[in-house]
Amino acid sequence: MTSSAPAVAVIGANGFIGKMVMPCLFEALHQKRIKELRILSRKFDENALKGLIAKGATTQNASYHNIPSLTQALAGIDVVISILLCRREINGQT
Repeated sequence: MTSSAPAVAVIGANGFIGKMVMPCLFEALHQKRIKELRILSRKFDENALKGLIAKGATTQNASYHNIPSLTQALAGIDVVISILLCRREINGQT
């Protein structure tokens, strides 16, 4: 893909729905349909994020209630995918 491929940020990548969406985003990253896959996280947990980083994602700490923090975390990002508010119970999991 050309340099017009977007940089994508994901909020909620480690959640129940996020874990189902991420393989598609990693495939797009490896096929160069997106130029960056950035995972936003409220708390940096190296163990939780290690697998995502190993697959090519970058990570950025961000407070979702702090506009300057979000502005900094989203610098250079073209598309934001938020899966943060998916709280519906599915098969006993939230």
